[in-house]
Amino acid sequence: DVSGMTTLAVLRETGDLLEAQAEVRRRDLFDHGVLPAASRQSEELRIEADGIWVALQRAKGRGVEVKALCAYEDKRAGRRAGVVHHALVGGPKRFWEEGVAHLAGHYSLPSLKRCYTGSDGAKWCGALADHLHGPKIVHKLDPWHVNRAIKTAFPEPGDAAPLFELLSAGMLDELLEVL
Repeated sequence: DVSGMTTLAVLRETGDLLEAQAEVRRRDLFDHGVLPAASRQSEELRIEADGIWVALQRAKGRGVEVKALCAYEDKRAGRRAGVVHHALVGGPKRFWEEGVAHLAGHYSLPSLKRCYTGSDGAKWCGALADHLHGPKIVHKLDPWHVNRAIKTAFPEPGDAAPLFELLSAGMLDELLEVL
């Protein structure tokens, strides 16, 4: 039988080891300028970033924010190709530096020409350009937040229905004219 305490200890130890590896990758790339050998090349990446607040027992305030990214080449039949994940509890600078260093082990950074990023618009989510130099960074608000912004433009949310039809049809000029 494995006790709950043993299970938690193994998870903590694993987390500590992963955190140490992430710090070495970050230091190698950002402090020493050493690019790791990448296993893939792509001219474009899509990077989604978001955070979730987790309440902690006996914690003061809101708890902690787990920041996460998902990077991939493209979607084929609704599935992401070449997926790379990174997450941490920490500040935006450390998050992006560790995230970019992690990406650099999977994708050749010199090969990148464009990165399309999507997020909820939080300031830290849009900071990739501060840490990934070279490729053009194009940031877009995620669809859920775009839809929410459209709904809030009307006193009655049901009045936004024609705008969603324009949006789904790709008629952006018409949509902006109505707004």
